[in-house]
Amino acid sequence: RMTASKQQTQTAADERRARKIVTARDGGMCVKCHRVHPIYGVNWDHRKRRSQGGLWAASNGQLLCGSGTIGCHGWVTQNPAKAAVEGWSV
Repeated sequence: RMTASKQQTQTAADERRARKIVTARDGGMCVKCHRVHPIYGVNWDHRKRRSQGGLWAASNGQLLCGSGTIGCHGWVTQNPAKAAVEGWSV
């Protein structure tokens, strides 16, 4: 009998490592518009939400300008279907 896989436990070190890699990879800029929001800067975004099992991993992260309500980060949050089609979320 197969059992459900246990969700991977992540540490603060995993988060720090992923953030460092993504910041370097994305050049500190929004990957969608290639700018930095003048007030809110850029923020980490999980392509697959943590609530859906997304991990702190560079492959699951991207930098987006704004926050969950403004800028590109807000657009991705407010338009999940279109964001998935365009590859900003999974």
